Amino acid sequence: MVRIKVILVDDHQLITDSFERLLKDIEDIELVEAIPDLAELLTRLNQIYPNVILINLYNYSDIELPVLKIISDRFPKIKILINNLSDYQLPLADLMKAGVYGILNKDSNRQQLLEAIYSLRGGYDYFNNAISDTLLKNLVSDKNFQNPMNKQKNDILTKRELEILKLFSEGQSNRKIAAGLFISVKTVESHKNNMMQKLKIKSSVDLVKYAIRNNLTRV
Repeated sequence: MVRIKVILVDDHQLITDSFERLLKDIEDIELVEAIPDLAELLTRLNQIYPNVILINLYNYSDIELPVLKIISDRFPKIKILINNLSDYQLPLADLMKAGVYGILNKDSNRQQLLEAIYSLRGGYDYFNNAISDTLLKNLVSDKNFQNPMNKQKNDILTKRELEILKLFSEGQSNRKIAAGLFISVKTVESHKNNMMQKLKIKSSVDLVKYAIRNNLTRV
């Protein structure tokens, strides 16, 4: 069995012990090491090569975008997952540009943590419950994201794809969508991937923006 190797970035011993307990009974996930900060992580990545880096973020000021960009540039196959434990809305656009395509928030549970790890390892983004309505509105109006997506025709998407897009843009996780539609999580992920290819967009966030701009959901 090929295990998903995870590195945790956190300098609180109690927290790292808790994550070890959360993941220790998952056969295909291995918490390889806990590292206190991003500077040491950069050094350690020369010796170890994880699939996912899980970064616990406690304060907005702790975001080190240049370091994240270095990591994503040097190790493009490693997926970065931010666990936002603060009350701040993260600068999602900046994080995405720095190579972050997975975010959890402080209300996330164990199941969502596992879903995030599996999603990133499978090449998919994960932003479950991490993007507030306000932040979505800001993203939609952000000049850095203005593009002709709203001119594309919805008829290039199938009825099932539109159904999944609506549910996803309303904040439902892949697992919840799968359960509600009586399909597998893998099928939901495949539909999302197909939609991104058809619409020529690169992330789940852009899928949500497409839904908003085309009145497929409400914010």
